[in-house]
Amino acid sequence: MHPSRALCALPRCVVQLSILGFVLVPIFTFNRWELSLAYACLMLAVGAYEAVSRPAYSYTVSDCIPGADLRPCHVRDQIA
Repeated sequence: MHPSRALCALPRCVVQLSILGFVLVPIFTFNRWELSLAYACLMLAVGAYEAVSRPAYSYTVSDCIPGADLRPCHVRDQIA
């Protein structure tokens, strides 16, 4: 990840976690299992929707870590 992208992601992460905290505190303050279950189901539905709507390309560890070659040794030796 490029450093400028990380610097952009850091405030976004802080804002998102702060908003999540403001949402979760009242839910847990009421101490009602029904409310917690409803929120968990909502988050599960949102997470499922986001996972299904992802693009077809998936990243590998070697895409994220420069120089990482995690292929098995016999495959790596055949290419080299």
